[in-house]
Amino acid sequence: MVQTWITTPKNDGTSEQWYSDDGNAYNWNIIDLHRDTHRQTTGYDVTWDDGSKDKVLLDYNNSQDWSWLDVHFDSAGERTHSKIMYDDGSSEMSFHDPNNLNTWDYQKQHFDAAGRLDDLFTINDDRSIDHTEYNLYPAADWTSKTSHQNADHQITDDWMTLRDGSQIHTQYDYNDRHTWREMDATYDSNGNLQHYTYVYDDGHQVYHQV
Repeated sequence: MVQTWITTPKNDGTSEQWYSDDGNAYNWNIIDLHRDTHRQTTGYDVTWDDGSKDKVLLDYNNSQDWSWLDVHFDSAGERTHSKIMYDDGSSEMSFHDPNNLNTWDYQKQHFDAAGRLDDLFTINDDRSIDHTEYNLYPAADWTSKTSHQNADHQITDDWMTLRDGSQIHTQYDYNDRHTWREMDATYDSNGNLQHYTYVYDDGHQVYHQV
């Protein structure tokens, strides 16, 4: 049996409405609706049977560039993931790793209005960063670009995947250990090295064909 009651309106004119699943008929325990002074629902909190929680915010008056935001917490109160839906139909998923189950600490995925992944941002356990952009337009000559930064936020290398499946790997001499500042290597669609180019500190370039 579900029991429902509405709290006494608050001094600022807002109110809350509670739903309690006393008969355990659902997979949630408590739902708490938040209403503003115009009785519009601005958000709600859900406590699930396993002790985890979701906090949802709603932009009913279109004052933000998003329509709703959902943040999930585990039973220990640690934030594990969230989702935001934007007004243009695109969306974003964010993941946290509070129990260190993955090799990363934080990850953010962005999807276009058709639900296609177009951006991936990851902070790894060693505090390095990987950022990948996906090109969803067939006319472009590349399909993805990945940039890697070390824990000091120095770009160490980039990977670009071209439409034909070949790849270009660019390495940077971020700590000035070499006589070159950049090295570009091109691989075919089977991963075979085709050629590479060194850009030296004085600006001259040397091309090598394999």
